[in-house]
Amino acid sequence: MNKTITLLGVAALLSMTGMAQKTGNEIHIDFAKKGAEVPAGMFGIFFEEINHSGEGGLYAELVQNRAFEDTSVPEGYTVRDGQLFGPQLNNHLTGTFTGGAGYRWPSTEIPAWSLEQTVGSGAAMSLCKEYPLHPATPTSLAIRLPQAGSRVTLTNSGFWGMNIVKGEKYSLRFYVRKETKYKGDVKVRLVGEKGEVLAERKIDLKPSGDWTEYRDTLEAFATDPKGVLKLDFEGEGTVWLDYVSLFPVHTFGNRPNGLRKDVAEMLVGLNPGFVRWPGGCIVEGITRSNRVKWKETLGDPMTRPGNYNTWGYRASMGLGYHEFLQFCEDIGAAGMFVCNAGLGCQYRHGDACTEEEVQYYVDDLMDALEYALGDGNTEWGKKRIENGHIEPFPLKYVEVGNENWGKVYEKRYDIFYKAIKAKYPQLTVISTLGLGGEKYHEKADMVDPHWYVAPEFFFQNTRIFDQVERTGCGVYVGEYACNAEVGSGNMLAALSEAAFISGMERNADLVKMASYAPLLENVNDRVWPVNLIRVDPSRVMGRSSYYVQRMYALNRPSYNLATELRFPAKQVRVEGKIGVGTYNTQAEYKDIVVTRADGSRVEVDCQNWKPVSGDWSVKDGAYVQSADGPMQWSAWQGADFGDCTIELKARKLGGKEGFLIFYGMNEDNGYVLNLGGWNNAGSALERMREGNASAIAATLPLTIETGRWYDIRLVVKEGQFSYYCDGKLIQETPLTTTRQYAISGFDEKTNEIIVKVVNAEKTPFRTKIELGNVKVMPKGKVITLSADSPEDENTLDDPKKIYPVEKPYNRFSSSFEYQFAPWSFTIMRIKVDKAYQHASNPVFPGWYADPEGAVFGDEYWIFPTLSDYYAAPGEPTPEYPTKKTKAFHQQYNIQTYMDAFSSKDLINWKKHPRILSVDNISWLEYALWAPSVVHANGKYYFFFGANDIQNDGEYGGIGVAVANKPEGPYRDVLGKPLIDKIVNGAQPIDQFVFRDDDGTHYMYYGGWGHCNMVKLSPDLLSIVPFEDGSMFKEVTPENYVEGPFMLKRNGKYYFMWSEGGWMGPDYSVAYAISDSPFGPFKRVGKILQQDPKIATGAGHHSVIQVPGKDEWYIIYHRRPLGDTSPYHRETCIDRMYFDEKGLIKPVKMTINR
Repeated sequence: MNKTITLLGVAALLSMTGMAQKTGNEIHIDFAKKGAEVPAGMFGIFFEEINHSGEGGLYAELVQNRAFEDTSVPEGYTVRDGQLFGPQLNNHLTGTFTGGAGYRWPSTEIPAWSLEQTVGSGAAMSLCKEYPLHPATPTSLAIRLPQAGSRVTLTNSGFWGMNIVKGEKYSLRFYVRKETKYKGDVKVRLVGEKGEVLAERKIDLKPSGDWTEYRDTLEAFATDPKGVLKLDFEGEGTVWLDYVSLFPVHTFGNRPNGLRKDVAEMLVGLNPGFVRWPGGCIVEGITRSNRVKWKETLGDPMTRPGNYNTWGYRASMGLGYHEFLQFCEDIGAAGMFVCNAGLGCQYRHGDACTEEEVQYYVDDLMDALEYALGDGNTEWGKKRIENGHIEPFPLKYVEVGNENWGKVYEKRYDIFYKAIKAKYPQLTVISTLGLGGEKYHEKADMVDPHWYVAPEFFFQNTRIFDQVERTGCGVYVGEYACNAEVGSGNMLAALSEAAFISGMERNADLVKMASYAPLLENVNDRVWPVNLIRVDPSRVMGRSSYYVQRMYALNRPSYNLATELRFPAKQVRVEGKIGVGTYNTQAEYKDIVVTRADGSRVEVDCQNWKPVSGDWSVKDGAYVQSADGPMQWSAWQGADFGDCTIELKARKLGGKEGFLIFYGMNEDNGYVLNLGGWNNAGSALERMREGNASAIAATLPLTIETGRWYDIRLVVKEGQFSYYCDGKLIQETPLTTTRQYAISGFDEKTNEIIVKVVNAEKTPFRTKIELGNVKVMPKGKVITLSADSPEDENTLDDPKKIYPVEKPYNRFSSSFEYQFAPWSFTIMRIKVDKAYQHASNPVFPGWYADPEGAVFGDEYWIFPTLSDYYAAPGEPTPEYPTKKTKAFHQQYNIQTYMDAFSSKDLINWKKHPRILSVDNISWLEYALWAPSVVHANGKYYFFFGANDIQNDGEYGGIGVAVANKPEGPYRDVLGKPLIDKIVNGAQPIDQFVFRDDDGTHYMYYGGWGHCNMVKLSPDLLSIVPFEDGSMFKEVTPENYVEGPFMLKRNGKYYFMWSEGGWMGPDYSVAYAISDSPFGPFKRVGKILQQDPKIATGAGHHSVIQVPGKDEWYIIYHRRPLGDTSPYHRETCIDRMYFDEKGLIKPVKMTINR
């Protein structure tokens, strides 16, 4: 893994030691250096039914336990001692059978319901399973009134109250079955906390003894946030009641069975690019049998059986798969569906279906995708249409499983991936494995690391993604939150998250998506310690972390800007004892040597050890720990160490995990290197405080084998921690105490530089901000989220104690000072003066050659040839194909696809990857070269050269692909070359299509020093004869080598080409002028060639004209100074001028133009 750390838009540690003018604190932002693009949908929301986040939260149903199923015991489960226990099942990871721990179970038989007899005696209520309303919901409530004149009131308390608002209407629905002798009716009332009637209706019951549905609407004539629903029955006999539902009419979007408006609007306020559903652990279930089954969440909510979930309560699943997809569509977000991979929760029972049963789960997922995306000719697409939604839903992502790992999961993911991609190649398929987990799969689009940590972890790991190898697999940080050592969530938690998110945004080339978790809690049932949004029956509020999320989402730049931070960080000095240990593992250690900073060596013997816990002994010169159980460790008492290198050998003898290496220990405080932790899945540095360890660095994949010796080296130097396993550097982590962080980017839509700064310290932070290669307007705005104390937090009673404050600011300049408040997250939006905006060369990163420029509508486009694989600083170079072909140069084997780039202003470029590739050209083998793209007949025609044929016996030449948009995807339209022979000595490459004023399209092409011209048919898919009957005309000018280009200006035809050898420094561009597209073309001279101060090998160009102006730009490739690789060519743009005679002036190559 390459460990070089880049500074493109870097978020790093800033030290505040005083005023900027005294200390030199500075943030340097270079507008000319573009960093990673930030995806438009990077920040999303992750919904899981936890903390009553749906039932009693987002879902608008007011009645709790509406179907009387809340105490229906899941099949195979038992209730004892007030807890729910699962069946004995085999854990596929450990091979042991377990019934798991006990889970929460309601303390009353009929939760949320109570019966009061107001007249008479002997009345009772009980649950009944006879004559069910629906097979999916077999339980009803029986109310027995034994005497004539009995009167009872049945009350539902809702989800800790019902918010009833004056003037609002509420939709009531319920079912009744009754004995013949019961002649009474039912009176429905909404009642306030103190007994005030808020709304009421009398409903006549029909004489039938069968189940009968009743619907009505109640309008509130008073308000109470803690109302209840009451149903009054009077008479003699038995009445059975089921599915009692009460909804506000005004839900989000006024949808029936909809969402609570105020809560949904809080989610919309996050501007989410995607929504993940249904979880979370409930995807797997306590066991597979009570996982979320999406098909059971469709249709009439009355028919949905619901789900007793992992978090200790039954959810009605009224907020089901269809409602999730509808919400995504309503708010303009993409959908992410998480499916079960045939595995129960691996932190609980860990049961797995058999290999033969896996196909059932695959088929179930494919049905879910068909429901979202299929048309009316498909089984499940038809069901969607029957449910009222004709068009497909915006589902874009699928995650296979939730927090699964191990060989069983790795294999299953590959099965799911292939099935999904075979039918829905456009979907992004996500693995639950963490950073680096893609190496355990045949192919993964994204991996999903999770972090629930203390603040120090996030503060220490803003650079975690800088160190991650770029393999082509993206990262979706699906669950993360600071939820330890911060109470129920405070400002310190929010600031640590703001710092961590800066690292995600800076590395947006890798981190494509992120979602905080958990999203919601009803404050009356918090089962997870820290959550983003809190609700009660009438109120909703966002914690400070909510506003951090919102500020990032609403202030997302188009791309990062290079940021150089000149702030000395305060380093932590580590000093103390060393130690070794295990966690649920037996292991031995030997050959322990510590080398101090001065070079002196200390050989650590097997004596002088002080066991803290465990069974320690010396055997054959090794120090052995033989006990089972967590955190067994021992400290060496021979000396204390500061900066040093610790080397040792370790071998696992048995157990579940790996090794623990302790250093800087003072009693039970210090640092621990955990190798093979987390069920033998990863390694990380941990901080140990009073015997409790928590990670302060990323958990990277690592599995420790039993019986094998490992060479471990740990280096502590000047606050930097590095560790090696078997000679390979695994991780580097700085240990710092300062807590200031910054990133910057540019918003192309608003033409603003966005600067984000975190100051997580108690003193103001003053610094100078330098903006290079740009002029900015003085007026802009500053958005600040701050608190008086890191312990401060919002509450339902004070929801805006911590709230973003936006103020105008009129002192921005290319160099200015600013003081950031203590405990603050600040965003600056600085307008760029476009007249002074600078562009730089190369125009985008990467080794790209033969650039074809084009103007389509209001956008500029560049279509280049892939010249070589490119690795940005700190990134590994992709692996080259090992298969040998008949290519003239084996380098050509990588040239099997093409990217494109678009821009509104010739400055800011957006990459469109793989718009044409070998996947779409059946006859392409290698050497996909020199595109020429034109718009005609309402389509885009992409001409290309392929296979670099050397004679007429080889298959290849010039082909043509077609698309409906300039960014493709393009498909080979002929299935064969358009020109596949060498005519007039011209190799069929380097084609350029020119449209003359009369609408005729000509193509100029040719290598090997010869240029031909052909006439294209109106559909551009064949060549047709010229007026003289010829098919090919040679138009080769003096010194022509390759790369022809034609433009027309003021009635003159400017024919241009490349001279010299493309692999050398003397590659250049020359031109001729003619009155006809057929020539003759008499060479005028060179207009572009190498500049020993700028670059070499400048050639193979195209030219674009700014629409409506006599303003021209030449687009070409060139080689950086000092780089001798012929394939290292960069795409550049420079201004091209004509003199008063119409001659082209020599082009001056630039770095900044």
